[in-house]
Amino acid sequence: MKKRLLILLSILLFFASCDTSQKNKNREEQIEEIVKMENDYKNSQATTSFMESAQKLLSCYTDFIDQYPNDTLAAELLMRASIVALNTHQETYAVTLLNRIYEDYPNSALRPEALFRQAYIYDNNLGDPDRAKALYEQFLVMFPNDPLARDAKQLLNFVDKDPEEFIKFLLEQQEATEYPDPELAI
Repeated sequence: MKKRLLILLSILLFFASCDTSQKNKNREEQIEEIVKMENDYKNSQATTSFMESAQKLLSCYTDFIDQYPNDTLAAELLMRASIVALNTHQETYAVTLLNRIYEDYPNSALRPEALFRQAYIYDNNLGDPDRAKALYEQFLVMFPNDPLARDAKQLLNFVDKDPEEFIKFLLEQQEATEYPDPELAI
């Protein structure tokens, strides 16, 4: 319990430290800080400071987006933040960030991917197949011609199914694409 409290306290301190420093910086300085934090995050992935770097980076992303919600980088930074959140097992937060892209940036090219990723996280990380199914169906209605539509259709067929069925399907697909003509397999 003490360890969790200590971790929570340190996370709050990191959020607070980035928050005050970001507000005193202009857009370009904030972008430079984000690039630095991204490098720190990438370099810390195999170290004990990984979570610390991730939390600092998430804080800087959200500070920038909160300060510049209409910036052309906002949706992209939300997507990056969702990936960091997912990599640090903050699946619910990742979904929140992805939903923010979908809701707040209707003209973003990332909007279809944000909806697709939400469905995928609900299915594979949060164990909510009903929500995943609804989101995949919404995706197919909203974005039937998106490159991810084919994947959404296939994944929709396997929501709430035995993972072995899906693995078998993938192996069959791989075999079918490796040797489409039996004469070439010889």
